[in-house]
Amino acid sequence: MEMKKDQAQNPDDENGQVKVSVVMSAYNPNRRHFVKAVESIINQTFTDWELIMCNDGSSEKYESFFEKVAAKDPRITLVSNCINSGLAVSLNKCVRKAAGKYIARMDDDDFSDSGRIQKQFEFLENNPGYAWVGCNAFLMDETGNWGERILPEEPKKEDFLSFSPFIHPAVMFKAEVLKENPYSKLRRGEDYELFMRLYSKGYTGYNLQEFLFIYREDSQTSRRKGYYYQMEEAGIRLRGFGLLGMLNIKNSAYVIKPLLSGFMPHKLRLKIKRYIGEG
Repeated sequence: MEMKKDQAQNPDDENGQVKVSVVMSAYNPNRRHFVKAVESIINQTFTDWELIMCNDGSSEKYESFFEKVAAKDPRITLVSNCINSGLAVSLNKCVRKAAGKYIARMDDDDFSDSGRIQKQFEFLENNPGYAWVGCNAFLMDETGNWGERILPEEPKKEDFLSFSPFIHPAVMFKAEVLKENPYSKLRRGEDYELFMRLYSKGYTGYNLQEFLFIYREDSQTSRRKGYYYQMEEAGIRLRGFGLLGMLNIKNSAYVIKPLLSGFMPHKLRLKIKRYIGEG
């Protein structure tokens, strides 16, 4: 199912092409968080965008809710999956429909600073050697902001050993890069796998040293990452490190890291993540 609206176009656009497509997917979302996430895009200082929003097989009771949120702005297009298909499949669907020169990510429970899209757009316009750009982020949970994530400005392949040096929903890509290199059909970790695969092909990304994003990392987020996810992440690391030429005895500890952390009590694992700032 797809609900389309006439897009508000900037009269300065060549051929009427929208400059930035924002893609997001949600499955039975927290309604309050979801509305705030969408409104953070609507309230951007940069106005030449479209938002392609996927209802990833949510319960029937959410159908009218998604339609109501999509009706908030004519630049929003709503697409739907008949069954829950996972984030990677849903994002690929949104990317295929994206008309923008750039594609920005957004999640259903995070918030973008009002200047995020403008600053990332300008960076990519002025720095064509980079395939995508991210930024630093404040971290929040049920009680409010609890920390911050400062990312390496120009990540090297070695920065992928501990965890991804990019916050996936805070990134803006060149559209052709994402269209030519779709997400692998993983249930989780699709971003980590994608970034390593792109680096192995010679693409690189950059992180603006500004806090343009508020990223949700709460107890429920952590609990959703069960041991199956830990096993899948170990596989992603194994393949990714191999592509990057970093698979050796010394780095094998990073491959088994998620398997070991999966045995830790939930509260201890969460404390460690917060201590090292791993969002």
